[in-house]
Amino acid sequence: MKRINTCFNSDSLAGRNERLSMVRWFPIGVAMFAIILTGCSNNEKNIPDVSGINVAVQVNRFDQEFFSIDTNNVEPSINAVNAKYPTLLPIYLENIIGVSDPAGVRTFFRLYKPVYDTAQKIYKNFDPVKDELLDAFRFVKHYFPEYVLPAKVVPVVGPMNSIQDLARMGNGDYTPNFLGQDFVGISLQFYLGANFSLYSNEYFISNVAPTYRSRRFAKEYIVADVMKLIVEDLFPDMSKGKPLVQQMIEKGKQWWLLE
Repeated sequence: MKRINTCFNSDSLAGRNERLSMVRWFPIGVAMFAIILTGCSNNEKNIPDVSGINVAVQVNRFDQEFFSIDTNNVEPSINAVNAKYPTLLPIYLENIIGVSDPAGVRTFFRLYKPVYDTAQKIYKNFDPVKDELLDAFRFVKHYFPEYVLPAKVVPVVGPMNSIQDLARMGNGDYTPNFLGQDFVGISLQFYLGANFSLYSNEYFISNVAPTYRSRRFAKEYIVADVMKLIVEDLFPDMSKGKPLVQQMIEKGKQWWLLE
């Protein structure tokens, strides 16, 4: 029989008090959460007109630049890309694809050129995505005029071998995209459509993204995923490890903004 410790100490009392506090605050938290959700549905008819708000964003096709390199002359080709993307290229090589020499670049190029080719069939013209992002950015500027929006949108094609190839957000969630100092990176390999053959591969499902997640790996989710990054940048979720009520309130605030 497992022995039960009946001694009372300050730690156990503190834990008990915290649980009691959670019980007292739980109804209030639920009520606040319900108000937030109700406000979302009621405000749908009162969407502000943001058409007059000027926002600008430049699309820099890093994906096209990288996959146009001459694999027989990697170093001069990479130097040319670096001249255009001095901040992004080191991040891409070291932190995203994890290579440090011409042989590694050639191997990655060979393995992922078919993925890039598939992405080009969908995103050769990136203007429709850009237009949707501009609309979303106008709402951000309407509600948060002091917030500095990304000036550039940079599509990339990276690896898809493990869940670590997705970026980790501050709240623990995984996202295909990443925010830089003045840009947002879009990982096109995770937006090839829910029916993309690799997403249904058993290894991919087990090691990269289960099916419920890869259902969102499609063009129509790019803007929503970018907005999640911006919302987290505006209001970082610091509730991890905190009482359930506080977590609910933090999530509710982020969901309200995303609406």
